[in-house]
Amino acid sequence: MQGKNGINKQKTGYIKLPIRLFELNLSLEAMALYTYLIKNTEDYNPSVGSLHSILKISKKSIRKYLKELLDHNVIEKAGFSMFQKYRLVNPKDWK
Repeated sequence: MQGKNGINKQKTGYIKLPIRLFELNLSLEAMALYTYLIKNTEDYNPSVGSLHSILKISKKSIRKYLKELLDHNVIEKAGFSMFQKYRLVNPKDWK
């Protein structure tokens, strides 16, 4: 099954990650955050606050790894609400 963002998602309990993800030289933490996002962002775009509450990681660390993903164009900022939200970018458009 292909999601709206071009990411293949299966209902088998597993997540397929794009091969390109491993070519970007991301930190393990940024890759782990991306893996969480790929699993959970089809229906909503999480904010730093919600990621902090769910993942039990400091907001400072979340911002650091989100910036790493933003710098590689793996995610992009979404919306203009009081809380910045993020959405996945199709792997074909990554830097």
